[in-house]
Amino acid sequence: MPTALDNGQRFSASAPRDGRAEARARLAGTSLNNVVVLVYEYRVFVAARNSETDVSHFGDEKLWPGAVFRAQKPGTELHGVAVLVDRIVSHPTADGPGIAHGRTK
Repeated sequence: MPTALDNGQRFSASAPRDGRAEARARLAGTSLNNVVVLVYEYRVFVAARNSETDVSHFGDEKLWPGAVFRAQKPGTELHGVAVLVDRIVSHPTADGPGIAHGRTK
């Protein structure tokens, strides 16, 4: 069965920092029992109450302006807060994560 890697896409994966079992891949796919898993990684700069910070976002689809996700940054005020994506600077590539800007909702 063909996979996303059969068309020559570069694959870049590393162990996730948060201990999740699945590997994270940048705009590439991994084949697990003939199932292709895509994970898109973004670095999102978030404007929140008189400060600005960044969070990593991992999802099974690309972000878009207007998308909302929950920030996962344990130990900070931002953890679990809804973030509204304002602008996408770039989407993920095999060389690195996508870049986006957002604000707390």
